[in-house]
Amino acid sequence: LGLRVPAACAMRRGGGGATERGAARGTKEGAVDKSKHVRTAAKGPAKAPKARPATTFERSVYTACLAIPRGSVCSYGAIADAIGAGCARSVGAALRRNPYAPIVPCHRVVASSGELGGFTGSWARGGDALAPSQLRKVQMLRGERVDVDVASGGARATVPPDAFASADALTERMPAAAEELEGIMSERSWDVEHTGSANER
Repeated sequence: LGLRVPAACAMRRGGGGATERGAARGTKEGAVDKSKHVRTAAKGPAKAPKARPATTFERSVYTACLAIPRGSVCSYGAIADAIGAGCARSVGAALRRNPYAPIVPCHRVVASSGELGGFTGSWARGGDALAPSQLRKVQMLRGERVDVDVASGGARATVPPDAFASADALTERMPAAAEELEGIMSERSWDVEHTGSANER
């Protein structure tokens, strides 16, 4: 990232030199020199932010996602009930940060009304057409034989009530799902260490 150098700092650094004199005279030379400095700094390699470890709550949410059987869906609220923490909103926030998708299948989580809900942070509202990521969610669910009904015009998508897995069903599957998540996290940690990004898998 280019660092913006305050004009006063640039003048002091000149020690009475060309940059300071140019700024004092109001000539274009000082401005050109500074712009070159900023452009040069901006060309430096940008460092990608380090991914933070998942919190205990997020790990619980991801475990519950893994507990959703293929061909079923679950609501955000039911996941909160299954893990005994948080609420539908906080579960949604954790899923937006899911670094293990689609292995941790956050696409199987929908709104309690049966509406599709968001996916990868996108959520069409107010009668808008489904976002491209939501259409991808429809495709993924249909690929798992979930009957997703997309309304005419593509402004709404819903799943039938019988597609929902209960919180009790999730709870029963949680121990095995927790072990599966440990394996996924361990594998992805190796990828980050040796390739620089878990997303390169």
